Amino acid sequence: MINLVVALKCEAMPLVEHFRLRRRHTTGEISIYSQEQLRLVVTGPGKTAAAAGTALLHAMGNGTEQLWMNIGIAGHRDLEVGTGVRATCIVDYVSGHRWYPLTAVPLCGTGKTICTVDAPELRFPGDMVYDMEASGFSAAAARLGHGEMIQCYKVISDNRATGTGAVTPAAVEALVGPHVSGIAQGLNALVAAIDAATSLHNSEQLIRV
Repeated sequence: MINLVVALKCEAMPLVEHFRLRRRHTTGEISIYSQEQLRLVVTGPGKTAAAAGTALLHAMGNGTEQLWMNIGIAGHRDLEVGTGVRATCIVDYVSGHRWYPLTAVPLCGTGKTICTVDAPELRFPGDMVYDMEASGFSAAAARLGHGEMIQCYKVISDNRATGTGAVTPAAVEALVGPHVSGIAQGLNALVAAIDAATSLHNSEQLIRV
């Protein structure tokens, strides 16, 4: 089962349309969309909301292997708006805790450290991508999976030159949309790698018996 965690409806809609998801549940800011092999939760903004949405999807699980990906917008000091970024490290600005997504398969996006902050970052003091959800998602997902099964992908929505004034819901949909096909390809590659590893593990178990 593939689980996608996003903060905002405008981030979710290109994914909902591409994967042909249907809305199954809405409570407050949280909405859940799904099809047979994929679920998506819209959590609302912030790391606490992201952690809660991740836990909710897990509670709805069916016992199969779970793949987790947090997708959304973020800022960087000078990366061009619309650039796709995959997390090589996720750090919580307040606690300093770090998580390191691993992958042995090709994933789209420029590899960067993602720093999760509690309010939109406007100064961009370091060569990091700044968001508000990745660390909450990572803390929750790390209890549920490991290694390649936890990933984070962000699309740059603003930088020092542009500011955040043009980051509207319509603009966010337009930014995320072109990345969905590449995200889908990466998810397929990860699922194939996990399936192969699971098959190998099962074969080893049979040999031992």
